[in-house]
Amino acid sequence: MHSVVIMFCGPFYGAYPFHFGRIDRAIALSKAVGCPLVICGDGTDGLELEAFHARARHAGAPLPIARYNRKRNTLGDAISAAAVIAAEFPNAQRAYLVTDWYHLPRSVIRLSRALRKRCLDHVAVMPAPVWDHFRHGLWRLPWEILGCWHALARFPLPPKRGKGSSLRRTSLRRL
Repeated sequence: MHSVVIMFCGPFYGAYPFHFGRIDRAIALSKAVGCPLVICGDGTDGLELEAFHARARHAGAPLPIARYNRKRNTLGDAISAAAVIAAEFPNAQRAYLVTDWYHLPRSVIRLSRALRKRCLDHVAVMPAPVWDHFRHGLWRLPWEILGCWHALARFPLPPKRGKGSSLRRTSLRRL
Protein backbone atom coordinates (compact mmCIF):
# COMPACT_ATOMS: atom_id res chain seq x y z
CA MET A 1 0.00 0.00 0.00
CA HIS A 2 1.37 3.39 -0.97
CA SER A 3 -1.25 5.48 0.83
CA VAL A 4 -3.33 5.38 3.99
CA VAL A 5 -6.25 7.54 5.14
CA ILE A 6 -6.16 8.63 8.78
CA MET A 7 -9.10 10.17 10.61
CA PHE A 8 -8.87 11.78 14.04
CA CYS A 9 -12.11 11.45 16.05
CA GLY A 10 -13.84 14.25 17.92
CA PRO A 11 -14.77 16.72 19.05
CA PHE A 12 -18.03 15.41 20.45
CA TYR A 13 -20.75 17.92 19.60
CA GLY A 14 -23.10 16.61 22.27
CA ALA A 15 -25.65 14.88 20.09
CA TYR A 16 -26.50 11.24 19.53
CA PRO A 17 -26.16 9.80 16.99
CA PHE A 18 -22.66 11.12 16.49
CA HIS A 19 -21.75 13.64 13.82
CA PHE A 20 -20.61 11.57 10.82
CA GLY A 21 -19.06 14.33 8.68
CA ARG A 22 -15.46 13.28 9.31
CA ILE A 23 -15.99 9.55 8.93
CA ASP A 24 -18.06 9.95 5.76
CA ARG A 25 -15.29 12.08 4.21
CA ALA A 26 -12.67 9.54 5.31
CA ILE A 27 -14.67 6.61 3.88
CA ALA A 28 -15.18 8.39 0.54
CA LEU A 29 -11.47 9.25 0.30
CA SER A 30 -10.41 5.73 1.29
CA LYS A 31 -12.64 4.20 -1.38
CA ALA A 32 -11.56 6.72 -4.04
CA VAL A 33 -7.84 6.18 -3.42
CA GLY A 34 -8.25 2.46 -2.65
CA CYS A 35 -6.28 2.48 0.57
CA PRO A 36 -6.83 1.45 4.20
CA LEU A 37 -8.63 3.68 6.68
CA VAL A 38 -7.19 4.21 10.17
CA ILE A 39 -9.55 5.76 12.75
CA CYS A 40 -7.78 7.13 15.84
CA GLY A 41 -8.90 8.74 19.05
CA ASP A 42 -12.22 9.08 20.81
CA GLY A 43 -13.61 11.40 23.41
CA THR A 44 -16.52 9.17 24.43
CA ASP A 45 -14.80 6.12 25.98
CA GLY A 46 -14.91 4.07 22.80
CA LEU A 47 -18.55 4.61 21.80
CA GLU A 48 -17.77 7.00 18.94
CA LEU A 49 -14.89 4.85 17.71
CA GLU A 50 -17.08 1.74 17.59
CA ALA A 51 -19.81 3.61 15.70
CA PHE A 52 -17.31 5.02 13.19
CA HIS A 53 -15.61 1.64 12.70
CA ALA A 54 -18.96 -0.09 12.12
CA ARG A 55 -19.98 2.64 9.65
CA ALA A 56 -16.70 2.24 7.74
CA ARG A 57 -17.08 -1.56 7.55
CA HIS A 58 -20.71 -1.27 6.46
CA ALA A 59 -19.84 1.31 3.77
CA GLY A 60 -17.17 -0.95 2.32
CA ALA A 61 -14.05 1.03 3.20
CA PRO A 62 -10.96 -1.05 2.42
CA LEU A 63 -9.40 -2.42 5.61
CA PRO A 64 -10.78 -0.11 8.32
CA ILE A 65 -8.62 -0.14 11.48
CA ALA A 66 -9.72 1.51 14.75
CA ARG A 67 -7.29 2.53 17.52
CA TYR A 68 -8.63 3.83 20.83
CA ASN A 69 -6.65 6.64 22.43
CA ARG A 70 -7.08 7.16 26.18
CA LYS A 71 -5.32 10.53 26.07
CA ARG A 72 -8.26 12.12 24.23
CA ASN A 73 -6.10 14.72 22.48
CA THR A 74 -4.49 15.38 19.12
CA LEU A 75 -1.03 14.32 20.27
CA GLY A 76 -2.35 10.94 21.42
CA ASP A 77 -4.21 10.50 18.12
CA ALA A 78 -1.03 11.27 16.18
CA ILE A 79 1.03 8.82 18.25
CA SER A 80 -1.59 6.08 17.71
CA ALA A 81 -1.73 6.74 13.97
CA ALA A 82 2.07 6.69 13.66
CA ALA A 83 2.19 3.39 15.55
CA VAL A 84 -0.33 1.82 13.16
CA ILE A 85 1.54 3.08 10.10
CA ALA A 86 4.87 1.83 11.47
CA ALA A 87 3.46 -1.60 12.32
CA GLU A 88 1.15 -2.27 9.40
CA PHE A 89 2.05 0.10 6.54
CA PRO A 90 5.77 0.94 6.83
CA ASN A 91 6.10 1.43 3.05
CA ALA A 92 3.30 4.01 2.83
CA GLN A 93 4.26 7.15 0.92
CA ARG A 94 1.23 9.32 1.75
CA ALA A 95 -1.05 9.70 4.75
CA TYR A 96 -4.26 11.57 3.99
CA LEU A 97 -5.33 13.21 7.25
CA VAL A 98 -9.08 13.79 7.59
CA THR A 99 -10.25 16.21 10.27
CA ASP A 100 -12.17 19.48 10.60
CA TRP A 101 -10.79 22.43 8.65
CA TYR A 102 -9.83 24.44 11.72
CA HIS A 103 -8.08 21.46 13.34
CA LEU A 104 -5.88 20.56 10.36
CA PRO A 105 -2.79 22.76 10.97
CA ARG A 106 -2.21 21.42 14.49
CA SER A 107 -3.07 17.86 13.44
CA VAL A 108 -0.59 17.93 10.55
CA ILE A 109 2.15 19.24 12.86
CA ARG A 110 1.48 16.55 15.46
CA LEU A 111 1.21 13.68 12.96
CA SER A 112 4.34 14.75 11.04
CA ARG A 113 6.35 14.82 14.26
CA ALA A 114 4.98 11.49 15.45
CA LEU A 115 5.91 9.90 12.10
CA ARG A 116 9.38 11.45 12.25
CA LYS A 117 9.93 9.99 15.74
CA ARG A 118 9.21 6.54 14.30
CA CYS A 119 11.70 7.12 11.45
CA LEU A 120 8.91 7.43 8.89
CA ASP A 121 10.19 10.63 7.29
CA HIS A 122 9.24 9.32 3.85
CA VAL A 123 5.49 9.54 4.66
CA ALA A 124 3.99 12.81 3.39
CA VAL A 125 1.00 14.06 5.39
CA MET A 126 -1.71 15.31 3.02
CA PRO A 127 -4.51 17.39 4.60
CA ALA A 128 -8.08 16.44 3.70
CA PRO A 129 -10.38 18.97 5.40
CA VAL A 130 -13.97 18.52 6.42
CA TRP A 131 -15.89 21.78 6.04
CA ASP A 132 -18.68 21.11 8.56
CA HIS A 133 -19.37 23.23 11.64
CA PHE A 134 -18.07 26.45 10.15
CA ARG A 135 -19.33 28.72 12.95
CA HIS A 136 -18.01 26.38 15.63
CA GLY A 137 -14.65 26.37 13.85
CA LEU A 138 -14.48 30.16 13.83
CA TRP A 139 -15.14 30.14 17.56
CA ARG A 140 -12.38 27.53 18.17
CA LEU A 141 -9.86 29.01 15.72
CA PRO A 142 -7.96 31.22 18.24
CA TRP A 143 -7.36 28.20 20.48
CA GLU A 144 -6.28 26.10 17.52
CA ILE A 145 -3.75 28.78 16.52
CA LEU A 146 -2.46 28.78 20.10
CA GLY A 147 -2.26 24.99 19.90
CA CYS A 148 -0.19 25.25 16.69
CA TRP A 149 2.17 27.66 18.38
CA HIS A 150 2.46 25.26 21.32
CA ALA A 151 3.16 22.33 19.00
CA LEU A 152 5.75 24.22 16.94
CA ALA A 153 7.53 25.68 19.97
CA ARG A 154 7.40 22.31 21.77
CA PHE A 155 6.30 23.85 25.02
CA PRO A 156 5.27 21.40 27.74
CA LEU A 157 1.58 21.12 28.41
CA PRO A 158 0.30 23.27 31.29
CA PRO A 159 -0.11 21.41 34.60
CA LYS A 160 -3.45 19.76 35.26
CA ARG A 161 -5.45 21.26 38.07
CA GLY A 162 -6.64 18.87 40.72
CA LYS A 163 -9.11 19.47 43.52
CA GLY A 164 -7.95 22.19 45.87
CA SER A 165 -4.92 23.15 43.81
CA SER A 166 -4.31 26.29 41.89
CA LEU A 167 -1.98 27.03 39.03
CA ARG A 168 -0.13 29.52 41.22
CA ARG A 169 0.63 26.94 43.93
CA THR A 170 1.62 24.40 41.30
CA SER A 171 3.97 26.78 39.53
CA LEU A 172 5.50 27.98 42.83
CA ARG A 173 6.23 24.39 43.88
CA ARG A 174 8.40 23.96 40.80
CA LEU A 175 10.68 26.78 41.93
